[in-house]
Amino acid sequence: IPFISATYPNDGGVINTPGLVIVNSTLKAHCEGILSYLTQKHGTGKIYLIKQKGDNRIDDYFKELNLLDGKPRLNIRTITYDSTITLYSLRTKIDTTVATAIIGGSLNETFARNIADAAFAMNKTHPVTLVGMPNWDGFRSFYRNDVYPDFPIIFTTPHYDGQSNRFKESLTRNYFKLYRTRPSDMAYKGFGLSYYFINLLLAHPTDFLQHLNDKSNAAFHDFLFKPVFVDPAKTREPDYYENKHLYIMRILNGEIGRQW
Repeated sequence: IPFISATYPNDGGVINTPGLVIVNSTLKAHCEGILSYLTQKHGTGKIYLIKQKGDNRIDDYFKELNLLDGKPRLNIRTITYDSTITLYSLRTKIDTTVATAIIGGSLNETFARNIADAAFAMNKTHPVTLVGMPNWDGFRSFYRNDVYPDFPIIFTTPHYDGQSNRFKESLTRNYFKLYRTRPSDMAYKGFGLSYYFINLLLAHPTDFLQHLNDKSNAAFHDFLFKPVFVDPAKTREPDYYENKHLYIMRILNGEIGRQW
């Protein structure tokens, strides 16, 4: 029986569950997406991952993914701080003679803000691309247009509803009739996923999992579900399926827009 995990991006301990479909991509998948983006946009520059002491999960993901082909795809150097990050200390660790990209390797809001403060200050004299984690879109301080003027903060997301179409117009109109306000981000996600999977089940009741990427049922954006094998040597059947389709977004002057 297929089980659709719509909001919880966690695969911890999940094995031998081929009916599980994770829609909200895991942190490791986001790191994969960031690595792909940086490979295409900053492949020849210097890339630095800033992490907090003792918080190694994101750094470990990038090290693993960067070495999948046996040799590093990108030149990524890890910089570790206890908590405070100053412009002076960052300048001493970064090569300012070449293009620079910084990966904010933390899910903690305070530390993420410290990274952004230092990167913004450095960007005044040396161009910096700052790429954060998927939960950075929920940090309120990044939406104040007077804090990081004209400095984009990039993040990844599996959900994007920026383009207007008949589904968005219908949801917006009917939601407003009911609640006298515009739909929230979660309302768009709920509508889009329900429409997608219900129609998928109606069209393919006996082989549902074989048609997970049927784009004809996508209301707002595409999905890319791929089988995940926790230990390929032990099983030929996927342990679960995960959505690998990510969008590169940016927060700029208090507004969210699509970067790539």
